[in-house]
Amino acid sequence: MAYHRLALDLAADLRQPTDRARAHDGLAHAYHTLTQHQQARAHWRHALDILTSFGTHHIDDDQAIASTIRTHLANLDQQREPLGGLDPDG
Repeated sequence: MAYHRLALDLAADLRQPTDRARAHDGLAHAYHTLTQHQQARAHWRHALDILTSFGTHHIDDDQAIASTIRTHLANLDQQREPLGGLDPDG
């Protein structure tokens, strides 16, 4: 986690948006592994926002990253649904 944070700081200092996105992606994976899904979601959201806001989602490599991040976010959304799609109040 420390290396991803260092990478994020360096990428910000050097004004490298795609490297910032990759660092956020790395942090998200680390948090996801620790089952800290809220933090993982926040970092994946930051990464995706960076990629799309700078238009770098049109670059092949970064498009793959954006697509993968969208999949991770969708998977987290599915994990939040009640089992069997039942209404938890019902």
